[in-house]
Amino acid sequence: MMPLALAQEAGEDADEQETSRALPTVTVTAQRTEESLQSVPIAITAVGGEQMQDLGITNVDDLALHSPGVNIKTDFGAANPNIFIRGVGISDFNANVTGAVGVYIDEVYTASPAAQLFQFFDAERVEILRGPQGTLYGRNTTAGALNFVSRKPTDEISANLYAEYGNYNALTVEGGIGGPIAGDKLKGRISGILAQRDGTLDNTYQGGQAPSELNDRSSWGLRGQLEFTPSETVNFLGSLYTGSSDASALQSQHRGLLDPVTFALCMPVPTQSGICIDPLGYTDADGDSFKGQYDAPSKETIDFWGATLKADIDLGDYTLTSVTAYQDVDRHTIFDGDQSPNSFLVPIHDPESNQFSEEIRLVSPTDKRFRWIAGAFYFEEDLNFNGSFDLFRTVRPAIEAAAAGLTPDQLAMSPGGFVNGYNPLGGADLATALGNPIFAFPSQVVEYGYDQTVETWALFGQSYLDLTDDLTLTLGLRYSEEDRTFDSFSQTVERPADIIIPLVQTSAALGNNETSFDDLSYRAALEWQATDDIFLYGSISQASKSGGFNGAVLLAQAQATPFDDETLTAYEAGIKSDLLDGTLRLNATAFYYDYEDLQVYILVNSGGLPQQVLTNAAAAEVSGIELEALAQPIDNLQLSLGVALLDSEFKDFEVPASVGIALQDFTGNSLPYSPEVSINAAANYRIDLSNGGEIRLGGDLAYQDRAFVDPGNTPRLATDDYTLLGLHATYRPPASNWEFGIWGRNVTDEEYVAYTVDLSDFGVDYVQFGDPATYGVSLRFNY
Repeated sequence: MMPLALAQEAGEDADEQETSRALPTVTVTAQRTEESLQSVPIAITAVGGEQMQDLGITNVDDLALHSPGVNIKTDFGAANPNIFIRGVGISDFNANVTGAVGVYIDEVYTASPAAQLFQFFDAERVEILRGPQGTLYGRNTTAGALNFVSRKPTDEISANLYAEYGNYNALTVEGGIGGPIAGDKLKGRISGILAQRDGTLDNTYQGGQAPSELNDRSSWGLRGQLEFTPSETVNFLGSLYTGSSDASALQSQHRGLLDPVTFALCMPVPTQSGICIDPLGYTDADGDSFKGQYDAPSKETIDFWGATLKADIDLGDYTLTSVTAYQDVDRHTIFDGDQSPNSFLVPIHDPESNQFSEEIRLVSPTDKRFRWIAGAFYFEEDLNFNGSFDLFRTVRPAIEAAAAGLTPDQLAMSPGGFVNGYNPLGGADLATALGNPIFAFPSQVVEYGYDQTVETWALFGQSYLDLTDDLTLTLGLRYSEEDRTFDSFSQTVERPADIIIPLVQTSAALGNNETSFDDLSYRAALEWQATDDIFLYGSISQASKSGGFNGAVLLAQAQATPFDDETLTAYEAGIKSDLLDGTLRLNATAFYYDYEDLQVYILVNSGGLPQQVLTNAAAAEVSGIELEALAQPIDNLQLSLGVALLDSEFKDFEVPASVGIALQDFTGNSLPYSPEVSINAAANYRIDLSNGGEIRLGGDLAYQDRAFVDPGNTPRLATDDYTLLGLHATYRPPASNWEFGIWGRNVTDEEYVAYTVDLSDFGVDYVQFGDPATYGVSLRFNY
């Protein structure tokens, strides 16, 4: 858990100092009612709104650095985060596949990753629930749930502002204002965020359409809320929100994989060696992880809006709640897929989606021995996607000439250019040169798209029975059904004749483009309040993630086959304690997962266009231990520590052989993005000045072990282990609502590989490095 509050002012007697140093109670709504974090039988990390600002958390992928057991990767941009909790998740960039972590923003399930991007501002807190949450949260929560809670309208006028400016011209301005509009009947709040930054990646190639700086950021978001209370028993909270982003698409470092003489894969592949080449002879030899050469356009635009209406009705002893929501998001992405000055892979993605959801809950009296919550849920999403891969655009004439059998000298005089005058025959005879992957591809544009509709409904309930004053039994069930329809096409447009050639049509391949799933999830927990300060629990829970269809370009029958739903059964035991007169909070959890039919994304390189396959592994096991500590050992000093130890293994996972692909056996391998060790720590110290002002000094540290990114556990694709250090200091003048600060993140300028993507069929890897050192100043105002 991250630090939540600092102690009160010094100068009191010893007994009062002990009381003032006691850590505050943290309230969460993980079980759909307000409870103390220390009395909820779930492993939860809670991060407050001002903490998020101090730590530089502006979107979902920043959370992983400060949450044990959480790993968030943005392989294809911040608009498409892949969230893993305790090694459970899916690394698939296709827009129609939802993750294993349910993201809830003000109680609304948000399916589109791009929609999540704009709403992480003006936060009251964020709760990260680790472990399956099938009963109360339901859909696609085999890994857990992320619960974002925004600030709400207040009874009195309140305002807050946070602004920071740093290197790379990074500017973030976030704030809100709210209060009564018409007495105690109508209250409102409006809030927003503006975030922009110059690119951290320099493009040294000026002969193409790519800008000189890449990986910049530019986005804004707005949220308006009205709370109407017509009577003492009825309350309505309406929210309208929107946002937009207009920046370059995420670009990675180029890593060539081919021997420049034989065109075989370099063994081993030297990272950033400048020796191995791609099919067009290019290698990134500058040795700088934040420089490269890119020629294709790089652009990502996102437009988003949504609305939510929540109604709470007091029925005497019972409370009825309704949450109705609609969201719409459009995204356009084009980027340099080969990460080089030659355009031989230029993807374009254009997804548009909208979703509607309704949840109704009835809660029993909370002061009874037997308590319960029951409800119903409905969700519908419509998604339209169009995309393309433009292959070998600038060099088609030379490829065709070489394929026609021209000699190296003839080829050098043929139309079509290569950077630095590269000859794809490499000075070799034609037979040897044909080992170059460039000759495996015709000159073509691959076009594909689909329409997908998802409709699901569920009934759920959870009960709490006090067996004694200190012992409580929790039982929960959720039954759900889901229907998916999927109509797709994939075709190539051959050049220069522009002949359209269908690849795999979903309807023709399957004979049926509809599939359905049903599921019964459950939870059973036993909790014991052993003393006033020690809480123990054990639980068994099961959740599922629905199956579906592959949203990639379909090149083979195996890709067109629907994948099944996955099921995770979790066994967990934990302790939550407040010790040493409340100055030490120590929580620990141990868990074991029985993971069946888990969905796995595989990029199969088979000598042609890489096949993106979504399939089900038969079984896996995951186990681990987590420790969270928060302490205030002396006045004004607060320390925190989070440690996650993880062990994951495929117990049975074979991918059958198909045309051009041998049998692959991944049994015994680690699950992707499952580091064995991750640690986060923080320290904050407050100095009370004699004039009534204060200075706060703080630091935070995040460590993550090396992790594999693919089920094959390919060593060259593994991420680096890293240690990131952040520092901040603030000054508050006497009797002031203002604070002034300085900050630095990754202050040691740690250089590390955050993730990679295997495109060995194209003779290249994507290699994405984490952000370099950033630093700046900040301003905060609270009223």
